[in-house]
Amino acid sequence: QPRHCRQAQCRAAESLVAGPSPFSARETDVLVARRTGATAQEIAAQFHLSDGTVRNPLSSAIGKTNARNGQEAARIAAENGWLLG
Repeated sequence: QPRHCRQAQCRAAESLVAGPSPFSARETDVLVARRTGATAQEIAAQFHLSDGTVRNPLSSAIGKTNARNGQEAARIAAENGWLLG
């Protein structure tokens, strides 16, 4: 546990996580950006990537969450605690 975290706070935060994240680092970065409403083109510009380099991990994350789209995948990931820093 981090020293700056009170025990009750840490236990509460840990209880929100639904297990280890199924996402790669790139998928997580893309989902965090998508959660703010950024488009694939905006995410690509933010990370200095091509649109395809953003769409591939986004599609993978959609599949892993059984979501209908990137926004829903980001919401599901956040609800499961997989986007915590």
